[in-house]
Amino acid sequence: MKLSSLIEQVKLNCNISDANYWGYYSICGLLMRLRELYRNEHQMMPWERIEHSSITAWIEKRESLWSSLEGEGLKNLIIDSKEFNPLDAQAVQETIASEQLVYAAGYSTFGKPSFFLARLERKEEFKGFSVYYTFNELCRDLSSHPAMLINRSIYIRREPLLIKLWNRFLELRGRRFGGALFEAFSGYGIQRDTELSRVQETLLRVLDDITVILLYHEVAEALETDDNDGWLELLSQCSDLKTELYLRAVKDIISDTSSYGPLRYLIEEKNERLLDFYIILSERIHRAVSPAIVEAYQKFKNQRDWGQVDRTRREVYLDFSRIYNKITGIWTDTRDVEKVKACLVKETSFK
Repeated sequence: MKLSSLIEQVKLNCNISDANYWGYYSICGLLMRLRELYRNEHQMMPWERIEHSSITAWIEKRESLWSSLEGEGLKNLIIDSKEFNPLDAQAVQETIASEQLVYAAGYSTFGKPSFFLARLERKEEFKGFSVYYTFNELCRDLSSHPAMLINRSIYIRREPLLIKLWNRFLELRGRRFGGALFEAFSGYGIQRDTELSRVQETLLRVLDDITVILLYHEVAEALETDDNDGWLELLSQCSDLKTELYLRAVKDIISDTSSYGPLRYLIEEKNERLLDFYIILSERIHRAVSPAIVEAYQKFKNQRDWGQVDRTRREVYLDFSRIYNKITGIWTDTRDVEKVKACLVKETSFK
């Protein structure tokens, strides 16, 4: 198998996907993703400085490429004279596994096809799932979720996760009062004024520890899913990004608070350092939809009562399972997105 040919083919599908979906992102969101993609294509660490003139020229070329690819369909992959549907990740993975490579393909927000090809760091079996840990991503699209679940395979992408960690550290440096950010990083000896070379070295150790949070989330997402086809259909019919993000947040909160999920694991292990990172790595929309988890965390930092955190976890799980069942029931009965949105308004902070 010729690696350069495979990279070229996968990257073409990444560019086709980006060309057809870049307009769904906000300006700020697109620029952030372009910077991350630039780093990936130039093999740069998150803390390496990007020359303004270089990325400006690169963005201009990328926009020109997108214009030429807009409206194109995804291309089949040719590996060792065999043809593969680019979305058949399992078949492709079986073919390239001996090369210590990882290929993943799925759908991101907006129904955007998402792909990446990376070198395998290690593989393990966990609770009936094949778990692939990657670091050196050879190519990817604008989407960069640190973890992906595809059938019975879980992909932990350390490169995007390291970017997220570094961005959280930059937030810490820019704040007068640390809060959860201070708690999380100080647990590893990192302060606002810590020498950057030491921060960079320590973040790689933090990265090793926090992947378990993503792992348990993906396992719970798989085990808590019943009518996945109906749920995916609902997401695909959302007419606006906000509705889709709120729906995804409901599902994510169920996974996090499930008996299979990361919060229960952290509580059972009484792992305060990872609880700190669970809070700071959670998405803003999750905290808005379910402030009870953050409130329980804040109480815990004063009282050190793990039982209280677990009670909140159980309550949130039951409440959001009820909301999820109500939403899916409305969708099954009516196929009406507006009625689903009305339910979100009533049951969550959605407005």
